[in-house]
Amino acid sequence: MMITDVQVAQLERALRDDSAFKQQFDTDPVAVTRAHGMGEIAEQFERWLADRSQLEQELPDAEAHGVSDKLNMQIATKPRLALVLLSSAVIASQLGWGRNGG
Repeated sequence: MMITDVQVAQLERALRDDSAFKQQFDTDPVAVTRAHGMGEIAEQFERWLADRSQLEQELPDAEAHGVSDKLNMQIATKPRLALVLLSSAVIASQLGWGRNGG
């Protein structure tokens, strides 16, 4: 699976231009991207979220934000897409990141 910059740009446009999409993304980014034909992006989001959960269980004393070097390396492969995921209100809340750079 290779997510392209065009696909990420499509997601960014949907978030910018479609308020209903943005609202749904804020509550369930995986479901809304899948429902809008962005299955590869939804799968990547699921992998990152699953890895994050596993890392938290393995590293109970992780930083307040819970970011490990392993997760950072994976997200770095698609930093724009990772930043889009972190713009979801529910994901930011689950990960303990505030909207103001928390």
